[in-house]
Amino acid sequence: MIGLKRGTVKLVKYNSKWKESFEREAKKIKKILGKDALDIQHVGSTAIFGMLAKPIIDIIIVIPSLEIASKHIRQLKKIGYEPKKDDKKTKERLFFTKGPKERRIYYLHIGKAGSIYIKNTLLFRDYLIKHKNTAKKYSQLKKKLAEKYQDKREVYTKKKDKFIKSIIKKTKNCNMNLPEVKFFNTPLLMEADIIHNFLFKNDWGWSKYIIKKHPAIKRIFSLESESAQIKFLKKYIT
Repeated sequence: MIGLKRGTVKLVKYNSKWKESFEREAKKIKKILGKDALDIQHVGSTAIFGMLAKPIIDIIIVIPSLEIASKHIRQLKKIGYEPKKDDKKTKERLFFTKGPKERRIYYLHIGKAGSIYIKNTLLFRDYLIKHKNTAKKYSQLKKKLAEKYQDKREVYTKKKDKFIKSIIKKTKNCNMNLPEVKFFNTPLLMEADIIHNFLFKNDWGWSKYIIKKHPAIKRIFSLESESAQIKFLKKYIT
């Protein structure tokens, strides 16, 4: 069961059916965006096994530019997605909600490939998936805040900022000046080991796209060790 009244906070235990809800919705969105959707990912707490979460599915879409994304707004509205003004992140994403105010069921975030917003969102999710103890601390923090701010969603969200930013900083390992990787027409601000992670450890669907644009990258799949693969990738970093 998914859905929560706008502006409220209610956390529920992890439900394996959230993944299925994401996959069904992702297919609908992919049908509309077509090739413009470079990737569609399940993010937020409902994407993290064992995490307490608001029963609203967060979906993030990687797209070449927000201008390209804008041309799909009309079709997205036809399947229930309403665009929302997002003052703090307007320059980095388009944000949509699905479901009436009494029962929001999906949040849709559309961001440009290589943007800091996309990168931070995915790094935070992946870090919590990998680090169970940190995920537990985050879950405990959310529970404490939810009990205190159950009718004040904005305050609840703001109170999590410090924790979230501390984790994102850890993922960057204090290296804020990341090199550019020109795998796409739009450069990605990511390190070689992160690109390696995309290719081999996540179901991003980007590998075929990268190989098509850069046939020479096929060689990486013949290299056995992870260190050799990353070393090869670094040749593409400027």
